[in-house]
Amino acid sequence: MRSPAPEDLYEVIRGRYEKGSILVTTNKAPSEWAGLFLEPLLASAALDRLLDQAEVVVIQGPSYRARNRQRYDTVRFEEEEGKLSSQS
Repeated sequence: MRSPAPEDLYEVIRGRYEKGSILVTTNKAPSEWAGLFLEPLLASAALDRLLDQAEVVVIQGPSYRARNRQRYDTVRFEEEEGKLSSQS
């Protein structure tokens, strides 16, 4: 993330900490967050707050988004191919 995004995300996490729930979905492991935040200390502070009393759910398997994207691309390709063959 480019500045000021890491700081802004941290402020949201800090603001919600011990005040209410926060739901985060990501395809990055906690060990990869330091690289995203660009500052290891900021990433550590954010993770400390997020993971304190957290319920972590790890979902493994094929991505629904990627699967749906593949279907969409296939349908678009078939539609385009049909248009091209009908123009010939």
